[in-house]
Amino acid sequence: MLTPRRARLSDIGYMAYKLRPADREEVWASAAVTPYMALKEGYFHSHDPMVGADEQDSPVCMGGVGPSGDPQAGCVWMLATTDLEKHQISFLRRSKPWLETWHQQYPVLFNCVDERNQLHIKWLQWLGFTFIRRHPEWGFERRPFLEFVRLHV
Repeated sequence: MLTPRRARLSDIGYMAYKLRPADREEVWASAAVTPYMALKEGYFHSHDPMVGADEQDSPVCMGGVGPSGDPQAGCVWMLATTDLEKHQISFLRRSKPWLETWHQQYPVLFNCVDERNQLHIKWLQWLGFTFIRRHPEWGFERRPFLEFVRLHV
């Protein structure tokens, strides 16, 4: 069972070490950053970044939403550890309330996802995001990424 809580700086190192391989590949392909750097960037540029913590209070996933330059649109993100597999149902149950909290700040949520990250893509579809554009050569590695968006309803 995952318990939501505010992310802590100390969560970053733990999560970086245990990040899912697909998430690790995505942050490198996008911006040539390590998992630690990606989590730190997300932590400091998000309004109230959240963690889903396991029974031992260890972070399993971390996400948030930050400003994009448009006051109506927030850049949403989520990264997870390999322990996510043990908490899939709890994660799915917690996802929609987090999304609604983030929509309270921004009516439009968006970002891009590595086309190889199929688990992330299925999750985003389940949450009601729409894929609006395929970027065939995105980021540092010039890989295909999918741009997604969700409007608050």
